[in-house]
This record gives sequence, structure tokens and C-alpha cells, in this order.
Amino acid sequence: MEIIRGRWTASILAFMVIWSSPGGAEQAVADQTPASDQVAALTQRLEQLADRNHTLEQALAQTQTRLENQRQATVTLQAQVEERARQNQALSQQLAESRAQMEALRQQLQAQLAEHARQNQALNQQLTQSRDQIERLRRQLAEREKALKETQETLESTRSQLTTLQGAHQTLEGRLAETRGQLTEARDQAARLAQALDATRAELAQTRDKLQAAQEKLAATEQSLTGCRSELAQCGDDLARVQKLEAQMSARLTAAEIELMSLEQAMRDDDGDGVPNARDRCPATPAGFTTDARGCLHLALPGLRFGQGSARLDWKARAQLNDLAAQLRDLPLKLEVQGHTDNIGKPELNQALSQRRAEAVARYLIRRGLAPDALLARGYGDSRPVADNATPEGRARNRRVVLVEMPR
Repeated sequence: MEIIRGRWTASILAFMVIWSSPGGAEQAVADQTPASDQVAALTQRLEQLADRNHTLEQALAQTQTRLENQRQATVTLQAQVEERARQNQALSQQLAESRAQMEALRQQLQAQLAEHARQNQALNQQLTQSRDQIERLRRQLAEREKALKETQETLESTRSQLTTLQGAHQTLEGRLAETRGQLTEARDQAARLAQALDATRAELAQTRDKLQAAQEKLAATEQSLTGCRSELAQCGDDLARVQKLEAQMSARLTAAEIELMSLEQAMRDDDGDGVPNARDRCPATPAGFTTDARGCLHLALPGLRFGQGSARLDWKARAQLNDLAAQLRDLPLKLEVQGHTDNIGKPELNQALSQRRAEAVARYLIRRGLAPDALLARGYGDSRPVADNATPEGRARNRRVVLVEMPR
């Protein structure tokens, strides 16, 4: 615009110089008609340039509006990136806390197992001591029963002797009565009978002494028998207490063994993937594969990367899938083929792109011999990043496909 105005001013000045110079008026009159045409042409050109300038100003305003919109979109994307970074940091902290809790739980379980093992050992020692004590008490009981039997036999023998002595006493009493009857009839034999009577009395006294000694021995034997019976009853009580203690110890040992078996079952890991059977969602994962926290096979496929907005498998990806198909072909697994993208572009487009990536990998594995019903292709868009989308390296890592075993 300024250039046009300059040219217009120069033209007017030139015309004024020609008009004011000698003979300039005539020359100006002679040149008036061509100058008017030139002025009209310049005026038309000026109007065209003015219209073009107006058009350029409108285009500039639209461009500034688009730039402002893009700046606002950039600010929004930066806010989203920062929010994703905070979320990733929070998830990392939660993961660290979960790992710390798992480690604390593992140490607690190990401590409980060690404590149960010590308790089991102590219970086994107590049980062994109790069994030894029971065996000693049984031997003592057998010895006392044998002594009681011998005492009973001695008592029976003493009773037999007492019965014999009583019979002898009765016989002597009869003889004494007979002698006394014969005393009146045999006065001439008085001296002899008196001697015989004295001898009989002496024998009777001895018999009475023997009878008293036998009675005392019988009383002592009965007292000893009573003591043996008391000891036998006490032994029976001790045996009952020991048997009760043995039953209690056996019950505690059984409970400890059951609890130990429960703990061993809870910590058991049949497929050797590092996840106990109690928490293993995939208990038959083949050996040699990486698993996730659920105990299910998780193949990250680090060599499988895609270009921006592409679902094409390059030769490196096909080579890795060939090796993977050879390993998985004969395994009874059902796998979810998960497709992922970075956060460049609209979410609905990224969702469709991730689905195409998952289907491309699934189709290739099926062509390499895997059963179609063993694979389920599913796209997750940009909802599960594993790296920072703010860097090209992070976005490249997020453009991936992962194979995850599905729980049965």
C-alpha cells in the first residue's frame, strides 16, 4: 500500500513540474489525455491493491486465530501430559507400596512358617517326653500290679496259715477239754497229766502268740494292700492325666500340622512362576515365560514396534513372531493380543489403530500355526502407556503389541 501511494505522489509531482516549466503548460495540455489515462489506470491498480490488502489482512486475522487455537490446544495437551505424568508417578508410588506390602507379607509368612516349625519341634519334644513318661508310668504300674499280686498271694497264704492255726487251736481246745475230763478219771496220772497240761498250755500260748503274730501280719498285709490300692488308684489318675495331656498335645500337634499344611498349600507354586497357587489366576503357565502379578503369561515383544499411524509388520517384527509362534504353537493357551498407541491424534483414531495392530499380529500368528480360537485381538488405544509420550523414544515404546494369557 505504501509503495502505491509513493508512486501516486511521484506521478503528481512530475505533472506539477511539467506544468510549471516554460512551455510546460502546453506540453501538459498536450500530454493531458495520456496522463488522465495513466491516472485512471493507477487508480484502478490502487483499488485492486487495496482489495488484495484487505484480503491479506483477513487471511492474516484467520491465521492468527488458528495460531491462537493451536496455542490453546498445545496448552491443553501440555496440561494432559502433566496430568498423565502425575498419574504415572502416583501409579509408580502405588506399585512401590504394593511391592513393599508383598515383601512384608512374604517375610511375615516366612516368620510364621519358622515359628510354626519351632512350635512343631517343641510339640514333638513334649510329645516324646510325654510318651517316655507314659512308658515309665506303665512300667511302674506293671511292677506295682506284680507286687500287689505277690502281696495278695502272701495274704492268701497267711490266711491259709491262720485257718490252719485256728484248726490247731480248736484241736488243742478239744484236747484240753478231753484232758480235763480225764483228770477226774485218772487221778493217778495227775502228775503226768499236769505236766502234759503245762506242756499243752505252753503250746497253746505259743499258738496264741503265733495267732497274734499272724493277725498282726495279716493287718500289716491288709494295710500294705490298701496302700498298694491307693498307689494303684493314684497311678490310674496319673495315667489318665498323662493320657489327657497326650490327647491335648496330639490335638495341638494335629492343628499345627493342619495349619502348616494350609500355609504350605497357600505358598505352593505348582507352575513355578513365582505366584502362589492361592493368587495364581493362570495355574498352568508353561515354564520359561515371563508372567505378570496374576501369574499369567505376559509377552512384551520388545522388538515389535510400529511407525507413527501404521499397523504394518516389518521384517524384524515378523522374525520375532516366527520364533514366538514356534514356542506357542503346541501350548494349550488362550492369549489376548493387546494393541496400543501413543497419544498423538484423536482418541477414537488411536483406538481403531490399536485394534488394527492387534489384528495384524493375530493374523500373522494364525498363519504361523496358532489356532484362531486361541487368540483374541483387542485394541486399547493410548489408555495404557508404558513410557512418557512427551519424548519420541517414549512414544515409540508405546506403539506396541503385547500378548497376555487369559485366565481360564
